[in-house]
Amino acid sequence: MMRGWVRVAMGLMASSALWQMPALAQDAPPAEPAAQPETQDEIVVVGLRRSIAEAIETKRNAVAIVDSISAQDIGKLPDQNVVETLSRIPGVQITRRNGEGQNFTIRGISLNTVLVNDRPFVGPTPDSSAALDVLSPDIIAAIDVFKSPTADQIEGGLGGTVNLRTKRPLDLPAGTFALRAQGQYADIAEKYGFRGSALASTRLFDDRVGVLFNVAFQKIYNEQQTQELSNYVLTGGVDGNGDGVNDPGLYRPARFAMIRLPRRADRLTIGGAVQYRPVETLEVNIEGTYNQFDAFAGAQRFQTLLNDNDVGARVGTGNTVTSGRFAGIIQRPLIYYEQDRSELYVLGGNVTWTPDNWRISADVSLSSGTSPVTGNSATPIVVPRAGRTVDVTYDLLSPTDVPSYALTGNFDVNDPTNYQLSGLVDGFNTIDNDAKAARVDLVRDIGAGLLKAVAVGYRYEDRGFNTERFDAPLTLAGAVAIADTNRDGIVTANEIPGLRYTGLGDTNLLEGLSGLFPNNFLGGSVDLAALRAGFGYTPQRSVGQSNNVQQRTHALYGRVDLDGTLFGIDIRGNAGVRWISTNREALGFTANQGGFLPIRYDRSYDEFLPSATLIFELRDDLLLRVAGARVLATPPLSDLAPGVNINIVNLTGTGGNPLLNPYQADQADVSLEWYFGRANLLAVTAFTKSVKSFTSLVSTVETIDGFINANGTGNTFLITRPQNGSDGRVRGVEFNYQHQLSFLPAPFDGLGVQANYTYASSRTPIVDPLTQRTLPLPLLSKHSFSLIGYYEKGPVTARLAYTQRSGYLLNVQSVAAGGSRYIDDQNQLDGSFQFDLRRGLRLTFDAQNLLKRPEIRYDGIAARRVTTILDDRRYFLGFAFSL
Repeated sequence: MMRGWVRVAMGLMASSALWQMPALAQDAPPAEPAAQPETQDEIVVVGLRRSIAEAIETKRNAVAIVDSISAQDIGKLPDQNVVETLSRIPGVQITRRNGEGQNFTIRGISLNTVLVNDRPFVGPTPDSSAALDVLSPDIIAAIDVFKSPTADQIEGGLGGTVNLRTKRPLDLPAGTFALRAQGQYADIAEKYGFRGSALASTRLFDDRVGVLFNVAFQKIYNEQQTQELSNYVLTGGVDGNGDGVNDPGLYRPARFAMIRLPRRADRLTIGGAVQYRPVETLEVNIEGTYNQFDAFAGAQRFQTLLNDNDVGARVGTGNTVTSGRFAGIIQRPLIYYEQDRSELYVLGGNVTWTPDNWRISADVSLSSGTSPVTGNSATPIVVPRAGRTVDVTYDLLSPTDVPSYALTGNFDVNDPTNYQLSGLVDGFNTIDNDAKAARVDLVRDIGAGLLKAVAVGYRYEDRGFNTERFDAPLTLAGAVAIADTNRDGIVTANEIPGLRYTGLGDTNLLEGLSGLFPNNFLGGSVDLAALRAGFGYTPQRSVGQSNNVQQRTHALYGRVDLDGTLFGIDIRGNAGVRWISTNREALGFTANQGGFLPIRYDRSYDEFLPSATLIFELRDDLLLRVAGARVLATPPLSDLAPGVNINIVNLTGTGGNPLLNPYQADQADVSLEWYFGRANLLAVTAFTKSVKSFTSLVSTVETIDGFINANGTGNTFLITRPQNGSDGRVRGVEFNYQHQLSFLPAPFDGLGVQANYTYASSRTPIVDPLTQRTLPLPLLSKHSFSLIGYYEKGPVTARLAYTQRSGYLLNVQSVAAGGSRYIDDQNQLDGSFQFDLRRGLRLTFDAQNLLKRPEIRYDGIAARRVTTILDDRRYFLGFAFSL
């Protein structure tokens, strides 16, 4: 039924982002309407330039440290999801997966609050955080990133708060209709996709009622190609100097792999709103956002598993085995079935009444993020049949873009009949997260000297996190008993149900990058239904990996708003305090005597969160903004779950810790902002954030009674859990420059520039197991900047957007794994172009990843490269139509 509805909806796809007036930052007074031209020489700013001006005005009028992107600005960027749009904001850094923006940090911190129309946004993720990578930007009117809070704002943003504002019908002209449709082409995948959106809005009953419907759909194809060295292993079994004696303390790659990851991602996002304003002092809003996401990938991983059987090995920097020949290794041509599906929605309603000097509002909301299948990964694991071996020769120091390696063997590695089944992987998680919230706010205008208003409010939230793990209950012996049709004691590749090899794959793997490596290897597909039916199993719930966390929060706040003159300087701002009381229940299971026993942990805490912001209008165009606050965030709910995930192959596991303390941070910001000319900005912001209760990952040996390791020798595992840690800090400075160059002579007066740069340094209590030095915050680049040039004049609108960030720590790893993992410098260039064919009809062209630079990861030191990842260039061509 849903698929049929989607086909109908696709006929209405449109560009909603082109028609919404931007929502203003919380508590900011509305921007003044643009002045009408008084003379023929007056310049009226419209389109993209108007949208940038409105975002700057939002920042200027806000009573916090805020950066914004407005609707038309979003519509002019070739972004596939909201995360990519956030990358244009100072201090925001994003990570990418499969070529798309996936996660973001604000000033290096990933614990951030995401709201939709000031309401909680719960995503279908393992920690219940908002999944902005599945959300189309086409339904968004504006994005506000708050880097300093006010007392009335919802707590939980250790780095900041992102508020996504959707469209409201009474903010639009009556009878608004907009449509966008674009075809997509990915140059590695060599496939065509589609994206489009539509918006329709009308007013009824003498403009007292507004109704809006908005829909966006994407079917996007891409392919990611990777050379992977997996990780490094610490070994004493390799002779690194040719003296015939094995040397201790050397690091060699665990494996080489060439990977093709073709992927299709479908996004359906629907927005709707009903707005009722019977009189000027009363307004009712009912609005909702729904998203459905479905991604499928069929990875082909040509894996070469190394050993210590070396000939002519050589050692380089950091005791790394940089070259050599290794004999008798295992070759695995693996074909995967991978899928993620999710649904999320936010429903809310509010009433605002403004009698006399009062502003009284009430809001209720429900948010849900569910996934019947997340992280589904299924593959029959095949290895060479008896007597078939391969040697590998590699050189990490080859003067090429990608480390070179070559295979020689006594059999054809691309003949499926040379392989047999050695195991089966088929597992996934289900997720069911939700949040129910209600709040009441009262504001009283005072107007006595500096005291402008007093505000008080109450809020209640009930948030739940539920996850379950399902795995295939099939042993190798069981698979042989079912599928060994010729009764030779093994299951050959052609006997594996659902597995289909289709011959050699892409001969242009990692095209444009130099290096010698296998380009032609077995491709194919896995029919998951046939695999399960043929082996006669369905994945079973793993009781020990099922968790539930329920968290209830009460909050009260009081705030005073200031506006007046002091010592001849105009001052505005606010000061207040927020009190929160949190109760949490964490439910899970612990292994005991071959079974599982339920366990429960209860935790409660109260906190006071003061905040204040003062804005000094030094001149009409020069503001000094000073802000200070204490902020708090709950650890990811998945970190609070008491269960444990066991890997019986390498005798390790990960678990949660329901006794984790909340994160706290004391922060301060000072911002000097020059608003020169019409819609131009130069701002410098210095910030510091002192974070308490950093968690650290601690590994200890635990006895898990419900499991036996793969060797059958015992039930002790090295389990890694988060523990309460000590303090850390983040400090830095942001520069933001935006200039519409309208003073230039025609036709160059349509040019403009937006540039921002962020420097951020961090100190944490996390100690690198390899170097014993303290590490910076994961995911934080010390340097990042964005440079956007645009042109808008007559029928032409064009933009180039370049972003770059310096290398950063990805995650902490042990000495035995070669050290912590890092990502090298990254950059990206995107572009967009629009041409007005006639009034209301525009030709559109967007391009992503024009530079096509590979992402490079390494362990410990740069010489230990682990991955080289290459993503498509993607092109979009179509039209936009509006009435």
